[in-house]
Amino acid sequence: TKELVKGSGRVVVIENDPKFIALLKEEFGSRKNVAILEGDALKVKLPHFNKIVSNMPYSIIQQFFQRLIREEKENFDHAILIMPNKFAAKIAKPISSDEFGMVSALFTAFYDVRVLCEISKESFDPHPRVASICLEIKPKNRALSENSIGIYLLQSIFVYDKKMVRNVVSRTLWDEGKKLTGRTITKKEAYELTARIFGSLPESLGNKKVGELSNEMVRDLSRALLLFKYQVA
Repeated sequence: TKELVKGSGRVVVIENDPKFIALLKEEFGSRKNVAILEGDALKVKLPHFNKIVSNMPYSIIQQFFQRLIREEKENFDHAILIMPNKFAAKIAKPISSDEFGMVSALFTAFYDVRVLCEISKESFDPHPRVASICLEIKPKNRALSENSIGIYLLQSIFVYDKKMVRNVVSRTLWDEGKKLTGRTITKKEAYELTARIFGSLPESLGNKKVGELSNEMVRDLSRALLLFKYQVA
């Protein structure tokens, strides 16, 4: 925090631990360019921001980035995060991997991820049990092209995660067909395209909500969407 304050116009610190809140107030309470938000990062009202720097508990990373998506706050410049290397590996799994799952799909849909460096256990006090990774996370360019239709459909599934997966895909194709393909897609055609996308998947998958999908289902669905090529009839 000291280093961030030196070169930033304004720093907003979110802290939930009373012990650290007291230390932050003692150190930065009089600084005009520092705001201290007390509470859970998943619940406090987030101010406007353009960068994220955090060593947040890895147990809330997925929920935090899903919150940014729900609240349409994913247009920041980039995030620099430190996390255990095993969790970082989940985020960066390629879609070809059998270990590709829910976390991998979320970050594949919305973010570009780059490993900056490894951080040894000895860099922390007290020492954690595992080594850590420093990642740079940038929101994907939301501009659409033929090759990004699958990404857009995958994004829609996470945005409307309380609806059935098949319904989200068909509705998105119907409602936003012109933006996605350059021409209007009829309701009938949207259903036909959806049937094509889900043709090789278990029938039950399309009737599930995102929260009900297993990692294996998420991987298979992501592959089906990202390999989908729209062709004008």
